[in-house]
Amino acid sequence: MPTATWPPWPPPRGPSAYYLTTSAVTGGPFDRTIVAASRLGLEAHPRARETIQGIQNDWYALLLAEVGDTGIARAIMLMGDGLYYNAAFATASTSEATDLGELIRVLDILKRSATAK
Repeated sequence: MPTATWPPWPPPRGPSAYYLTTSAVTGGPFDRTIVAASRLGLEAHPRARETIQGIQNDWYALLLAEVGDTGIARAIMLMGDGLYYNAAFATASTSEATDLGELIRVLDILKRSATAK
């Protein structure tokens, strides 16, 4: 009997929306693993640094395949990084849901821009 997978893949709104949505989530086991690997990487642990770089490269490749524009793919990566930073360090001045909704709207504009080229 098939079982449901979580998270669903491919994501319903594409990799870029999934990347942004999951970038705003902190505190879970996966997040703690990423933070631990990042800290190891900062302490000159080559394998941890390579793993984190590999994750970043894989996400960039997925985003680039979706939008087809290097600048837009990089902008999406930076938006996700900002969401994660704000969630992890509680620096956001407005609610997370509002911020995410606004960024998804901007993402849709960026994606339309990429396809219009």
